[in-house]
Amino acid sequence: CARFGQQCARFGQQCARFGQQCARASTSPPGWRVSKHAHAACPLGRAVARARAPARPPADPPTLAARTRPHVVRVQDERIAAHRIVLAGASETLKKLILASPQPAAGEPTVLTLSDISVPILKTVLRHCYNGQAENTITTDNALDLLDAAHRFGLGGLKELSTQFLTYHLNKESAVAVLIAADRCAAPELGAQCIQYIVHHLKAVQHCPEFGQLPKHLIGAIKLRAAQKIEQISSQLLGKRQRAAS
Repeated sequence: CARFGQQCARFGQQCARFGQQCARASTSPPGWRVSKHAHAACPLGRAVARARAPARPPADPPTLAARTRPHVVRVQDERIAAHRIVLAGASETLKKLILASPQPAAGEPTVLTLSDISVPILKTVLRHCYNGQAENTITTDNALDLLDAAHRFGLGGLKELSTQFLTYHLNKESAVAVLIAADRCAAPELGAQCIQYIVHHLKAVQHCPEFGQLPKHLIGAIKLRAAQKIEQISSQLLGKRQRAAS
């Protein structure tokens, strides 16, 4: 309150000085003007100067139009319309691809060409970019492809949804393939779930064709988890024997 009172007092002094300048101007000969310094020192003078200043021109409309103009994503022979501002906001990778795309002719949309992705997977990716949802479109047939696409474009939400779906639907036929995909797409939690499942069902899983394609570091992780499980079971059995003996 004290600081505010001091500011009000200084403001009053400045306005008083400006009033004195105005009073001298009213009694001075024609052509006498209030000094620029007085206008600059007085808050009222600054307000008057701002009011008399010419209005700034509005922002350049093409800037906003360039951000929101239609964008075409082309996969194989199919072209899908989208908005570049939506794609760039959802994925930093898509943003970089859009900026690197060739500039179109006037009035034509920018075309982003993608490879190594199917049209149904791309449509699911675009749907997720717009509304953040994909639960109803993830199936056992496309979950691995969606995980790859989510990792490729940096879509954390879609990657999490795909990971949850694959974790819930792990089975003896898919565990090894999911483990390989989890390692490729940097999904450690999904990989840990796969390793745990494989260790628990090792006799059935090791006969799958994909089991022989596991890289050495994943085989080592499975062996380590199996050794930990054996040690845990041995500790439990030893504890039961000791309790029974006592």
